[in-house]
Amino acid sequence: MANPAIAVTCATTLLPTIAPTSLPPTLAPAPSPRGGCDSVAVSGSVYQTSRHGTYLPIGRCEDKIYYECSDCGSPQKIWYAENGYWAIGPDGCGTSSLGIYLVTDDDLAAVSGD
Repeated sequence: MANPAIAVTCATTLLPTIAPTSLPPTLAPAPSPRGGCDSVAVSGSVYQTSRHGTYLPIGRCEDKIYYECSDCGSPQKIWYAENGYWAIGPDGCGTSSLGIYLVTDDDLAAVSGD
């Protein structure tokens, strides 16, 4: 059953804008090679409220950032599953044990939940 009310928000830390000429090239900020979100907030699901919370990066899975909830009532993780969707569940990367899957593109944007 689709759950259109689920909300997944990707937060990134924005560095202050610095004019390129103000620093030598070796000190200029570079994009993070990690990619992904600095944190992911999950809310709004009707039946899976135990999975609501703030998820922080803990590694990589299927060459995507892998997240763990910092404030859920029980251990929860977000990972990119090989079937082409983001999953939320207790066991994480490489498992089929999940409570929510997110139908979206592979960068965790434009999310709808089922």
